[in-house]
Amino acid sequence: MKASKLVLAVALFGLFLGAASPSAAAEAFFREVGMSLYANQDLDVDAGEVKSVGLAVAWAGPLKQGEATRLDLRLELQQGFFSGLQRGVEIATAPSLRFYFNWLGMRPFLEAGAGLSYVSLDIHELGTNFNFLTFAGLGVGVPLGEAARLDLGYRLRHLSNAGLDEYNHGLTSNQVQLTLRWDF
Repeated sequence: MKASKLVLAVALFGLFLGAASPSAAAEAFFREVGMSLYANQDLDVDAGEVKSVGLAVAWAGPLKQGEATRLDLRLELQQGFFSGLQRGVEIATAPSLRFYFNWLGMRPFLEAGAGLSYVSLDIHELGTNFNFLTFAGLGVGVPLGEAARLDLGYRLRHLSNAGLDEYNHGLTSNQVQLTLRWDF
């Protein structure tokens, strides 16, 4: 349980560090912060017996912005808790790209990312505790005011050790996310 407290402390520290003052925000690359609740359901281990829920914090900055579209670079930190086949934790970080476009007052998006993950589960499919995380997803954001948005998203997510261990089946899962984002 000490690892989860450490990740929470690092995430909170990063949140405070990323929440720049209005004058500093004009020069900062990251101009958005978001907090997500997510749930995963695996697709390939004992008929869906590996499930997880978690929290994520993400910082985003625009790479390209137009009137109808925007491309963001995002940095996401995640902490998840597994249940089902076994109990355990996951700590992950993943940079990603997210492409938004405007449609009827909403902001649909497509995203893809890759990063590193530590999983405390001891299951044959992963082979090691340190793995690579990849995902692709889509979703929609609705405005909650001038600077706040609520996103509902879906990701297809995969964990594997990329052949670093003789066991490398991996763990593929469906993920749903509910995210509250703020511009600063």
